[in-house]
Amino acid sequence: MRHSLSYRGNRIPLSIGKALIGRSVGCKVTLEGAEVSRRHARLTIAEDGLVVEDLASDNGVFVNGERVDRSRRLVDGDRLMVGGHELRVVVEDVADDAVHGQAAAPPDSVRASIDRIWEDDEDEALDAFGAVTSRTEPHVMICAAVQGELDAGQIEQAEQLLSSQAASLLESAKHQGRLGKEVGRLGASRAARLALATGRAKWVAWALELVAVSGTTLPDETLRELDAALDKIGALEAPSVRQHLATLRARPGEPSAAERRLLARLEGLVG
Repeated sequence: MRHSLSYRGNRIPLSIGKALIGRSVGCKVTLEGAEVSRRHARLTIAEDGLVVEDLASDNGVFVNGERVDRSRRLVDGDRLMVGGHELRVVVEDVADDAVHGQAAAPPDSVRASIDRIWEDDEDEALDAFGAVTSRTEPHVMICAAVQGELDAGQIEQAEQLLSSQAASLLESAKHQGRLGKEVGRLGASRAARLALATGRAKWVAWALELVAVSGTTLPDETLRELDAALDKIGALEAPSVRQHLATLRARPGEPSAAERRLLARLEGLVG
């Protein structure tokens, strides 16, 4: 079964796991209004059902007009009321999705990692990734998920997450203006950490491509991580790296000392 919420004509897909509803920008479903608590309710999504839990909100959670006492199982067509906002529960067979051409939800592993970060320490996540992460750019949330896996020492999981979203992140960095620069900066930072942890040259090349297409500037910490990763790698695929280096060299403005040092080293590696 596939679960989602219908809200003001828009469909919000729900992946297996947990999803918060509330006013906070860290919630999966962000609702505005004074009657909505920062973390108002939690949805638990499983293959065989969907449960809503009231997180001790001031104004309560209602299902079909009845106030929820702690938690309640939801079924297709239920009307979920949170702070004056009505969301309709939609439950569909996966086979129906294929017939109607509905896009698949994001990978459960990505959503689960993101949800864990926000639930563990929302304020810290906001400091690290900015309020832009929830409503304006889901790709930045993916970077947050990768960061969480790296911090937990789950290198393989972090690499799987970033690999699964690499093409989408690159497109976002190309076309999103100021937000693209943020995606480029965060994506390149996570790639640098992966390159350092795995010794894989592809993450250095991908970081350089992100920087080139987004026009972003990397902080010295990321530049140092890339430099340290090169100690492990020792060689790079010349054609793609040369192309990105040429783009970076042609950018206006004076590069920082750390940028000059990294560019010189990269050029030495590709010959």
